[in-house]
Amino acid sequence: MPPISCGRTVSLAGRLTWSPLAVDGLIYARSMVMLVGDRGPEPARQHLLLLADASVRSGRRCEDPTMGFPEPADLTSLVVRTDFSDDGAWRNLQTAIDERNKYPVATYVSDPEYANVAIRTLVDIDAIAESKAYYLFLADTIAMSAPGWPLLAVDLADQPGRTFRVPARWYGGVSANLCIANLDFADFADAADDSGTYRDSDRDEEHRLLEEEPWLRSGRTVHVLEGAQIGSLDDFWRFWLEIAGSNGRYFGQDLAAFDDALSGGPGWPEDATGAGFIVEWRDHGRSQASLGRSFGQLVKIFERRVPRCLKLC
Repeated sequence: MPPISCGRTVSLAGRLTWSPLAVDGLIYARSMVMLVGDRGPEPARQHLLLLADASVRSGRRCEDPTMGFPEPADLTSLVVRTDFSDDGAWRNLQTAIDERNKYPVATYVSDPEYANVAIRTLVDIDAIAESKAYYLFLADTIAMSAPGWPLLAVDLADQPGRTFRVPARWYGGVSANLCIANLDFADFADAADDSGTYRDSDRDEEHRLLEEEPWLRSGRTVHVLEGAQIGSLDDFWRFWLEIAGSNGRYFGQDLAAFDDALSGGPGWPEDATGAGFIVEWRDHGRSQASLGRSFGQLVKIFERRVPRCLKLC
């Protein structure tokens, strides 16, 4: 007879416990999650933690629920499949995301464990996880069937359970800004339309006009920054000193000094006209990969001090 054991109990501040019955390392019996309050133990919400699932699952390994969600690859976000009715639609959704981005922007998770999972369950999983996901995107029934592949973004941290939809067209930009903490989940959720969908239409339109209507550039000086040449902050400072020209004499070459420069201090572009200037950051994904969090900090300074001067290409 195979060994029978009770999996180790995991608790969170005396409120959550997990103790599955395992036979030879496989879950065969019901797991239990308890909420312990002033009046003693009470049954947990109907949706038990996904990784401490209450259903009988043949062949599923006994896992520690504090493991949480899979780790996304660097500078990508989790895209979790919850609709398993159409494998072709899942492949098409991935293509819709990947073909719009030069570099990987998504870590795809296709595991039947997440089929039709409730938002509250996702929040609970992340709440006790040792490594937090903070947010993720769901490929649910609507995302897999509606025009534009509108993924469901889910906040797991600041306002747990808050959601908005984002079509695949704009997923890459949303994911990039969340990954580097350039913008918060609420920044996108607050900008969603009445249908709860975020569309980066203003920026798309401005970039289209800049590309198709050169006369719009005439009032602003344009500086081109090649992503392949920016592998560190020192590389960026060298680029900026060239733009600053004589104004860069007292430029401090750090983020605080850059913020001051874009406020009109030492380091303001020497040839900027009264209409301002534009920085085209081409192949910016390469710089983003090299600079990490610093990339987001630079972008945030650009957008805070000189709105719409930065064009990420």
